[in-house]
Amino acid sequence: MNQNSLAPRRLAWAACALLLHLCTAATSTAQPLSILAGPITNTANGHIYYLLAPTNWIGAWFNADRAGGRLATINDAAENAWVFDTFANYGGVARNLWLGLRDSAQEGNWVWDSGDPSIYRNWAPGEPDNGGAGGNEDYVVMRGPALSSPGTWSDVSGNVTNAPVVEKIPPAPPATGPFNLAADFSTNQNPNGVWSYGYSTTLGGPMTLHAQRGNWAGLDFWRTDISLGVPAVYFNPANQTVTNATGTVVLGSRQLSFHPGPNGEFCVIRFTAPTNGQYQISGAFTGVDTNGTTTDVHILANGSVINGVVNGFGPGSGPPFDLTASLQAGDHLDFAVGRGSNDFSFDSTGLSAIITRTNPPTGVAPTITSQPQSWTVPVGADVTFFVLAGGTAPLGYQWRHEGTNLPGATNTSLTLSNVQCG
Repeated sequence: MNQNSLAPRRLAWAACALLLHLCTAATSTAQPLSILAGPITNTANGHIYYLLAPTNWIGAWFNADRAGGRLATINDAAENAWVFDTFANYGGVARNLWLGLRDSAQEGNWVWDSGDPSIYRNWAPGEPDNGGAGGNEDYVVMRGPALSSPGTWSDVSGNVTNAPVVEKIPPAPPATGPFNLAADFSTNQNPNGVWSYGYSTTLGGPMTLHAQRGNWAGLDFWRTDISLGVPAVYFNPANQTVTNATGTVVLGSRQLSFHPGPNGEFCVIRFTAPTNGQYQISGAFTGVDTNGTTTDVHILANGSVINGVVNGFGPGSGPPFDLTASLQAGDHLDFAVGRGSNDFSFDSTGLSAIITRTNPPTGVAPTITSQPQSWTVPVGADVTFFVLAGGTAPLGYQWRHEGTNLPGATNTSLTLSNVQCG
């Protein structure tokens, strides 16, 4: 073969992730990341999204990695609609949007770049078509408002220019805590880290998340307004005491309360364990209604229930707690309040809770979550490979060719310049 010919050659490389300190490369020549919008939180899943400046697919992949996320995965019609409504016409500019779906490794085998197993698809009529006979369309865009069937998907070449939508899962809270119920409260999203706010119709029954959020009489809230704004969780974000609009509920600075529903619904605040371990749970229930709170209160963990009552107003009107629970990652610990002996009256109940994991979890072995893709390029061209890995930090990277370590190739990307046959 003539060494100067432009015949393509397929290059395949492998990457190995090691439990080493992460090595970083000089980035003085990197262009600043152009973020058009974000961070914007989708309250339905708690994930954070960015809209980046238009580029080709490989640029989109690289910039998503630089932004700390992945090209967006779409799990259902609601998420598809949210991404379209949020970004496709952002700032009054119609855009087609790069998503993370591709079949570049095997034609017809569509996989999400994030590794998510989502099977949701929203193809436009006649798509995917791979560009017709002899086509090579391996990447997916969401069609913008200027095209027919907006919001549906088409397969396209990786060389065309579109705006990437980057999805980022917020980092887990510190594995050991402390997790402070009041200090962690936020109306940005629900679930909110390890905390979730909702209600159940029976004690220990399925929990429905509160979907309404806002501020009423100076108090931030998550609630389901079955009647009179409850069941609900209220929080005073101010640096001074706030009295609610009824004039009877008093919350001190940075204090939190919750209120049962009118028909016997329990208001529930849920802690979800981020890792395996032994957890210390301490705090107190308190009456915050000056008429005298009368509620039943409960802590539920691993099928066990601790019951108590609140009767009165202020410190000492409800039971304190200091207990331990052995929880696996994903296990729930629920704080619940019911309407007590006085039916649906004087039910605002303060809750303070601090949870700390007291022993360490087992480390997670490193795993490659996105393998480098093979590329076909002309002789003399440059080519860049990418890899991502997960596991217990810190992680390091080492690129190899035919089993031999490449000197200095210790980052998430590898660029080969002036590729030659040989």
